[in-house]
Order: sequence, then structure tokens, then C-alpha cells
Amino acid sequence: MTRSSPLPAELGPVADLAPVAGASSSQWVLLTEDGRLARFDADAPRAATAVAARVALPPEPPQERVLHGQVVRRRLHVSRDGRFAAVVSDFGRHGQVVDLDTGGVTLSLDGGFHHAYTVPFSFAFTEERGRTLAVHRTGWNRLDLSEALSGELLTARDPGRHRLDYFHGALSVSPRGTRIADDGWVWHPLGVPSVWNLRSWAGGRAGESEDGRTRKELAWRDYFWNAPQCWIDERRLAVTGLHGVGPRQDSPARGVRVFDAVWRRELIVLPEVEGALFAAGGLLYAASPRGLETWDPATGELLGSVEGFVPTHHHAGAGEFAVFDGTALHRRPLPVAG
Repeated sequence: MTRSSPLPAELGPVADLAPVAGASSSQWVLLTEDGRLARFDADAPRAATAVAARVALPPEPPQERVLHGQVVRRRLHVSRDGRFAAVVSDFGRHGQVVDLDTGGVTLSLDGGFHHAYTVPFSFAFTEERGRTLAVHRTGWNRLDLSEALSGELLTARDPGRHRLDYFHGALSVSPRGTRIADDGWVWHPLGVPSVWNLRSWAGGRAGESEDGRTRKELAWRDYFWNAPQCWIDERRLAVTGLHGVGPRQDSPARGVRVFDAVWRRELIVLPEVEGALFAAGGLLYAASPRGLETWDPATGELLGSVEGFVPTHHHAGAGEFAVFDGTALHRRPLPVAG
């Protein structure tokens, strides 16, 4: 059954929203078009909100090019505990990390301008030893870790020793925060999803994201990146796109390959899976044009579907999927497989 939670009209247009994944109820943070950040409780009787902060990003320089229709747009990220938010310019260079308890900016982000139009702004929150950390791009070929509360840089290093020929893309962190995936690319160009051990990186191996022993490149794909990918658990990563290097450059962006990210081994191919990807309880969920589909990533079996419901978001803590249509959240609990 779908529950609809209208967004407060007094906030005005909402540019983006993100779940507070560590909350057991339907807690969200909203980003308005004018830069306000508001906490939103979709389970409250009157859908309560409270404005916590305001952001104003520097203006973006003119784009070098527009690739596949991707233009600069604001994107919201929220830490698992809901204390910190990051507003970044996807396909641009700027962003800010904000402490929602104080309203203050703790970290200003600059991902560099070189070919920024080709990728979303590389950013993710994670936790390590009780601290919230920000993973963020500081150059086209460099990622860093900073403490979200203080803004302290944790991965200072000599750029000459760890120079990586790789354009960092969208980032995703495994459910328990042990690994991270990067949907970046290399010349000529080839999309090359890569993974490495996040705890090793945060634990003092500052170059782990570039030439560390745990960094693995999973696939090479002609002219193909910026596609859905999703951690199923701490080892398995689902990556959209079946084609690789070769003449089939016009292959459709359909089908998923599941990799063991530790051993860099393809485990299974799911050729019929398409759309945004989510995971819970060891199952893979796909927001296909037909509706929400539940897949077993071990056997490749389609376990069930919810026709016509195509979610845009997954709230892991609340155990629900949601469709954001600009004015409301339409929510459903995770479907029961079978």
C-alpha cells in the first residue's frame, strides 16, 4: 500500500531530498530551490519540518561541454545520523558540508574544473570510529577524506607519488562502510568502475584510493559510465551495463553484472535488470520502467514486482521505497519476495 506525504507548501520548490538512513522512521532532509535545508518527518501527522541551515554555493563557470544532456544541478547528500548535509553541484566543481545542528558550514568543497561536466560531483559520507567523514573530490584524479565536524583533512599526501590517470565519478559506500565504489572513467574514454577498502584508507593509507593494494578495477566499458550501481553487501557490487571494450559501443544501458569486489570476479549476469538499483536483505531491487522489481542476485531469479511503482529513493532505516514527484513523497514498504 502506498502512503503519500505532501511536502510543506510553505517551503516552496524542493530541488532535492535525501533520507536519514540511520533513522528507523521516515526522516528526510530537504533542499529547497533557494538553498534552505529542512528536516522533514514524513511519519508525523502533519509532516513536520524545521529549517536547519542555508547554503549558497559559488557560481559555476560555463560548462566546457554538455555530455549526454547532463547539465549542472544541485545534489543533496546526508550523513547516516542526519547531523551533516552536503550540497554539491553535479557536473560542476563546488559544494559545501553543513552541520545541521548549528547551521554552520564546516567544509567548502572544490572538485576542480577539468572535465567536471563528465561526472557527478564525487562525494559520500561514511563513519569511522565514531566520526562522520566526508569523501570528496579535490581534483579530477584525486579524492580526499575530511572530518565532517571540523573540516580537517585526513589524507594529506604528495600528489607526485600517487598520481592517478582516472576521472573520479559517482561514489557509493557499502552498507557497513568497509568499501567504496567509484564510477569513474579513463581515456579513450572508457568507463571503469573501481573499488577499494575504505577502512584501510581512513586508517592511514592515504594513497589507497590511487595505488593501494586493495584498489581494484572491475570492468572496462566503451563510452559508458554514470550508470546505476549498488552494493548488495560488503563484497558484492551490482554494476549496470553488459558491454565492454570492442565494436558494440551502441549496446543499451541494460543488464547488470554482479562482482565480488574483493577478488575482482564476476559472479553473475542479470541481463533483464534495468533502472535505478537498491539493495536490502541480500536482495537486489530495480526501479525499472515497468515498476519495482525484486531480484535474487545469487540465482538471477525475478522474485516479484510492483507494477507502476518506480521509486526514486530508498530509506534503509525505515525499510521503505519512495517516489519523489516534486511536491510529495509516495512511500511503500519493502515488498515481500515470493
